[in-house]
Amino acid sequence: MKGKNSHSKTLVNKQRRRLVQGVGVAAAATVVGPAISKTINDASGSGDITGKLVSKLGDPVKSVILRNNTPNAITVNHFHNGSVVFDGEFVDCNGLCDNSSVTLSSGEEKIFQFDKRELFNSQSRSESWVNLQSNVKRMSEGTRVVDISGDVKNGVVTLHDQSVSMFS
Repeated sequence: MKGKNSHSKTLVNKQRRRLVQGVGVAAAATVVGPAISKTINDASGSGDITGKLVSKLGDPVKSVILRNNTPNAITVNHFHNGSVVFDGEFVDCNGLCDNSSVTLSSGEEKIFQFDKRELFNSQSRSESWVNLQSNVKRMSEGTRVVDISGDVKNGVVTLHDQSVSMFS
């Protein structure tokens, strides 16, 4: 009996933790999303795509917000130098298009979430990396927001080494 009770408590704790993590991500998206959206709109023209990479210390789930600044739809199949380096962490943006390509219509903005651990065994990892340490904005509770921008050619994104700051 004791073992059965312990197992059910563990299962409930795991489910509760997943629920709390999901609520935390949703809350962050509702609070940070509008602020980031405004800043992305203000910075259009600094690349075919602009956006933010959001990373919380210790959380393998990363968020990338992308905005298409071109007059045409853009399809992203791969990030050439999509491994972004900051604060000693590597986050490969190919996690957002690992299972399929991503299409953004003109002016469209989307948020993507992925578990960076799932990309380790994938063949779609980045060929090179870009150091965006100078673009890191630190927020509360270990959350870091990194400005990104890049150009798209034939479905391949090349990130700029110095993105335009999108926070005022």
